[in-house]
Amino acid sequence: MSFFKKSIIFLLALLSINPLQASDLQKVSLQLQWLDQFQFAGYYMAKEKGYYEDVGLEVEFKKFSADISPIQEVIAKRATYGIGRSSLIINKSNGVNIKLLSAVFQSSPSVLLATKKSNIKTINDFRGKRIMISSDVFDTASLIAMENKKGVDIHNMIIQKPSFNVDDLINNKTDLMASYISNEPFSLNKRGVEYTVFDPKDYGFDFYSDILFTSDYEIRHHKSRVKKFKDASKNGWRYAFNHIDETVELILKKYNPQNKSKEALLYEAHELKKLAYYKTDTLCHIDKYKIQRIYDTYNIMGLVNNEIDIDKFIFNCKENTPLALRKKEKKYLIEHNNITFSDYHNVLPFGKIDKNGIYTGIFADYLKYMKEKLNLNFHVYPRNNKDEIDIVLDHASNKRLYKKFTPIDTAVITSTVIVMKNKSAYVDNLEQIKNKKIVIIKEHD
Repeated sequence: MSFFKKSIIFLLALLSINPLQASDLQKVSLQLQWLDQFQFAGYYMAKEKGYYEDVGLEVEFKKFSADISPIQEVIAKRATYGIGRSSLIINKSNGVNIKLLSAVFQSSPSVLLATKKSNIKTINDFRGKRIMISSDVFDTASLIAMENKKGVDIHNMIIQKPSFNVDDLINNKTDLMASYISNEPFSLNKRGVEYTVFDPKDYGFDFYSDILFTSDYEIRHHKSRVKKFKDASKNGWRYAFNHIDETVELILKKYNPQNKSKEALLYEAHELKKLAYYKTDTLCHIDKYKIQRIYDTYNIMGLVNNEIDIDKFIFNCKENTPLALRKKEKKYLIEHNNITFSDYHNVLPFGKIDKNGIYTGIFADYLKYMKEKLNLNFHVYPRNNKDEIDIVLDHASNKRLYKKFTPIDTAVITSTVIVMKNKSAYVDNLEQIKNKKIVIIKEHD
């Protein structure tokens, strides 16, 4: 057969292969938490650029309505995925079965605005003032925490129902307005109105915003689909932020029920891009330690009912997978199934052998995890049994151990902290606890 005929047959064979049909795509939906704008641009672009279709998904965007809760829609399976605030942590502590997938904005755009003519210069000036803010403490926790830190109770203010109209701030119908740093400041700038921004992150309350989440049910039954949706959405956000002009043009044509101007959308885009990459180079990053800090803030405010397992709260596509070991490592563990261990540091909360010989603490949990994963038996000995020990845990500064033991890795990096009662006022600096009584644990002095 000639090369020409072979080429024709190969071409026909290629043409006979049908692309993925719409009927082959898995239908999923995403519940938005506000009206269409650049705030959801990454999802729009993931759809428009075919990122969802490339992974076999057909995505419906479920529009915002004041009487619709994204979390209720997801739990009731009326939506596959949802977008929520950091208050999802509170929902989880109340027993709602959800998992966090990613956080688009590393710092929340929620702020309080006051005009310069109101003469509100500090949070202490809030007392007795009118404030337009949602009555839902879940949604406004970072704003309220910011006020509480300076000793101002929200009940010392006159609460007004939000109008979402910046004219009410300009025309002195309110003194303070809960706003998005990416929206209302643009309108004030256009009108030539000077204003003051009160941003929670400037007071130590740096919350996530626009967190992508789903139900435990979706994770259990469609784990691969969850990962595909998460990754395709991230690609959409990367494209949106790298092609802001193109993305804004698309929103103007297809996703603009508020009739925002091109200039307003460009302003929003650049402000949100700052928040998406705030203190990180990783898009859509979500960090368990930051989730823990937010949880602690909610706990101090009395908003959480139960502790949560943060590791299980955040979606990990690799969870429940076996540890990857090389043949040499597997062979060694088979031949050395019993490992002797001693914690020379011997201090809680890291690890301590009590008078009954029971080892407890953080590293006791590590040993338990390794026992389950590797089928090992750990025998914990006190520090004076040096000749019988295979693995030692101690300060890296203890060079005396180096004669017999080889340093492997840093297990934990920590620092000394001061713990206070939940009801104590927030502390900005050490001057505020000057002349206060401080108890120091004897083992840590």
